[in-house]
Amino acid sequence: MLLQPLSRDRHRDRERRTNRMAVALAGARMLAGVIWLANLEWKVPPQFFSDDGQSLTKVLQTASRHGVEPFRALAADVLAPHLTTTGWIVFSCELLAGALLLIGWHTSIGAALGTIQALVITAFMAPAPGEHLWAYALLVAVNLLPLVAPTNMRLSVDAWLGRGC
Repeated sequence: MLLQPLSRDRHRDRERRTNRMAVALAGARMLAGVIWLANLEWKVPPQFFSDDGQSLTKVLQTASRHGVEPFRALAADVLAPHLTTTGWIVFSCELLAGALLLIGWHTSIGAALGTIQALVITAFMAPAPGEHLWAYALLVAVNLLPLVAPTNMRLSVDAWLGRGC
């Protein structure tokens, strides 16, 4: 059977599916950005804790006791003793990753930053009692997606600037 050109209807159907996929991928990218931005509320500078008692200090204490080596030592010996500096770095990284992913501007940078941050958080927290490994695996996956899929084809500053993949 010879290859035949697509009929107009099949071409239109393929185009619709491609558009739906691009919008779905953009939604996943934007979800990753919203996750980072929503989780900033309990890391607000300069105290880096919320009114409900959740804090960066608690996270670093948990990481110091239960984290995967060498991250356990990093949390105990480097990050916890310098909480203010650590807090500003964490806050800045998560704000930048969240904003870049949400608006789709320099999407690869936001995705790389989010993926690295998600991997570090996973190494810190996943081994702790009561934590859910799959939640951390999903956090890594949703941040890794914009690195491996064209999530900036639609609904992004990158696409508007002509840089969409």
